[in-house]
Amino acid sequence: MGRKKLYNILLREGEREELKRNLRKGKSSARSQTRARILLLADEGRDDDEIIDILKVSKSTVCRIKKRYFEGGLDLRYMKKPAVEPL
Repeated sequence: MGRKKLYNILLREGEREELKRNLRKGKSSARSQTRARILLLADEGRDDDEIIDILKVSKSTVCRIKKRYFEGGLDLRYMKKPAVEPL
């Protein structure tokens, strides 16, 4: 029996187009492109294991990106790793 999806990603049309446009430009970092690909594949209905196999990323990466999208939308500032405050 499979696990229930914790974060079901359903992109709005504008979000989907923005992600595709950023991938086509090719000027964003590899990390940003991977985030975009994770969200696009999840939006297509691919499960986490498929995304992991296709993109060669870890399960925690897929879960973390989906969680960040779910909590903050496509705000790319939010999708980045949180900054650590200097002591």
